[in-house]
Amino acid sequence: MHQDYDDIDILISKYFAGEASIHEIRQLISWINESGENRKLYHQLKYLWEETEITSVSEDGDRLFSKITDKLEERESEKPKVVPIYRYKRRNHNRTWYVAAAVSMLIAVSLFLILDKKETRLKEECYERYTTKSGQKSKIQLPDGSVVWLNSDSELQYLNNFQKNREVTLSGEAFFEVTEDKKHPFKVKTSALTTEVLGTSFNIKSFPKEATVEVALVTGRVKIIEATENKDYVLTPGFQLTLNKTDKAILKTSFNQQQIMSWKEGVIYFKDDNLEAVIKTLERWYGVNIHVSGRIPDDFKVSGHYDGNDYLSNIFNSIKYSKDFEYKINGKHVDITFNP
Repeated sequence: MHQDYDDIDILISKYFAGEASIHEIRQLISWINESGENRKLYHQLKYLWEETEITSVSEDGDRLFSKITDKLEERESEKPKVVPIYRYKRRNHNRTWYVAAAVSMLIAVSLFLILDKKETRLKEECYERYTTKSGQKSKIQLPDGSVVWLNSDSELQYLNNFQKNREVTLSGEAFFEVTEDKKHPFKVKTSALTTEVLGTSFNIKSFPKEATVEVALVTGRVKIIEATENKDYVLTPGFQLTLNKTDKAILKTSFNQQQIMSWKEGVIYFKDDNLEAVIKTLERWYGVNIHVSGRIPDDFKVSGHYDGNDYLSNIFNSIKYSKDFEYKINGKHVDITFNP
């Protein structure tokens, strides 16, 4: 659709006043893209924008005018190669009109640059998103009545039309109790797996920096789809599927339900865990950074369960009974030193 200059001027003014709709912004962008001349003008004004060091379209209009005027006068005095300003078929021109056109069109060009951000923001508004930081946990009731316990350092999101499309995306760890709805299967997507259920309870662990994704089924029945190979796997209660993200190897085993569900109940549970696993768990649980120095014993393993509401120092003191190390807690920083 062809836009004349007056139409563009009106739309730009509405945008500058904060009154332009998404539809009107798209009309402006359509105009910028409708011809080679308009695109050429875009690149010219982009260059002028950078040369005048304009940082925001929300700057005062007089300030914009002054910046552009100063740059034009500087360029004229130095006799460089001039970047032409588009004339819109007018014969009686003067510098004021050129600068005014430049200011207006710089705003229009800025719309082109911010449209993606604005549309991204609108897309984000279509989602419900829940996040937990290290040291935090959350219990969430979804619109269909399903309940999700979100572990530390995790994120869960779903579309606002959740009742019609029961699909959530998970990064981190969560335990699900899903309300049965045979007409609308419940899906959980992670980076490597999609888990589909009707009504059941299960735990998914899928932290971005960890090498594996784990799905453990407590009740009901789930179908798991591996993302790259598009293979289906079915789990029954008491079994866990572990996917290695690197080589895509799948391992199906039984699991200790107390261990899997302990974090949901506020219990820190270790079962022959090595130091790396212990550190990851405690860092997420207490929101701290742990640094280790000294020679770590090859046979270092930790077993036991601890009250997640207890002080971190008490947990370290308990582990120290059978391990030879010292620790120091300084705010959110913890130093562990293994004795020679």
